[in-house]
Amino acid sequence: MDNKKILFVEDSPTISRIIHDLLSKIGYKKIVHAENGIDALKKIKNNDFDLIITDWNMPGMDGIELVSNLRSSDAYKSIPIIMASTNKTESDIKKAFDSGINDYIIKPFSNQKLAEKILYQINEQK
Repeated sequence: MDNKKILFVEDSPTISRIIHDLLSKIGYKKIVHAENGIDALKKIKNNDFDLIITDWNMPGMDGIELVSNLRSSDAYKSIPIIMASTNKTESDIKKAFDSGINDYIIKPFSNQKLAEKILYQINEQK
């Protein structure tokens, strides 16, 4: 697992720490954090990521804009993306999937549920 590189995009310092700690705990060493979509795009241009976890509601560029931007480029069409958000209506979740995500998790989430989704997406890439 430690050879996989994961980007997580989250503006909340508390949630960022939780996600980083969880990724470390389940064996990932190459973890990059971005504070919003704009920051994420800068970091994506200079790195090859195996998975992206993004929040929806962030300043500057939200998660939907980030995913739409990535999916419009052939270079990023196949990177698995998990959206983690407090948005939980059926129409919100549909909008997220329509933007191009691979999976969705509603905050607050358990570490086990997020770990399952991460491992599933990483294993789907093989």
